[in-house]
Amino acid sequence: MREAKKLAAARGTTFTAIVESALRDTLRQAREARAHRPIRLPTSRGRFRDSVNLDRTSELLDFMDGLDAPQ
Repeated sequence: MREAKKLAAARGTTFTAIVESALRDTLRQAREARAHRPIRLPTSRGRFRDSVNLDRTSELLDFMDGLDAPQ
């Protein structure tokens, strides 16, 4: 705290301005660090079902519910 007060005096600004600036910098760095972390998406192994038309929502939902699954 003493160093921050000395820095504020040397720069001709307030202690509060120094603390706010340091907080903004810290939060920005944390945001940037999160933005560069790779995102892992859950996946599963399986096979593509040619019998399900993905353009027909009702057909897809029926298949997923186990109803009237196309053969």
